[in-house]
Amino acid sequence: LEVRNRIPCVYSLSACFCLLPFSSFCPSFYAASGPVTYLSHIDVAVLAGAAYVGAHHLLLKLKIDDPLDAAPIHLFVGALGVLLVGFFAHPMFVSDAYGVEGCATYFNGSIDEACRSTVGVFYGGNGTLLGVQVLGIVCIAAWCGATGFVLFIAIRAAKALRVKEEHEKMGLDEAKHGGYAFPDFHRGEGETEDALL
Repeated sequence: LEVRNRIPCVYSLSACFCLLPFSSFCPSFYAASGPVTYLSHIDVAVLAGAAYVGAHHLLLKLKIDDPLDAAPIHLFVGALGVLLVGFFAHPMFVSDAYGVEGCATYFNGSIDEACRSTVGVFYGGNGTLLGVQVLGIVCIAAWCGATGFVLFIAIRAAKALRVKEEHEKMGLDEAKHGGYAFPDFHRGEGETEDALL
């Protein structure tokens, strides 16, 4: 497949680039694995794939460098998976996964009133679980943001945040490791990045 079309499959870099959008499903599946039905995982997967693609293009548009797509996969898709539990948590699965009383009987959309705060909005929940999931996302983001801030301030103070400009231009594979990660895409002398795309 051609690289020029900017499709996620790169012919000589291995099949992992073809599977990259599929790897975006994993964080959302982990978050939603307990209380979500097997069929609802299809909805979660479609939404996760769309979130990954959207986040990937958003970072490109904002010129934020994330060559491994860590933020689209772990931040955006992971948060989406946590959020979707608030919509898709099924009473039977909530009962099985967490032993919540009153959720084991689910018939024709009717659930026990005591169960409404522990199931997803799409299964008769009253939105309490959705609120808890949103709060969880905020707490996780606050913790990661605070610890990341402290860590990067320390790294910056140690003057270890950036590599030398000549190493950056040469590429860290060659400058630090003495080789090329992707020999088929090695830049020749004086060749720009655009020549590879």
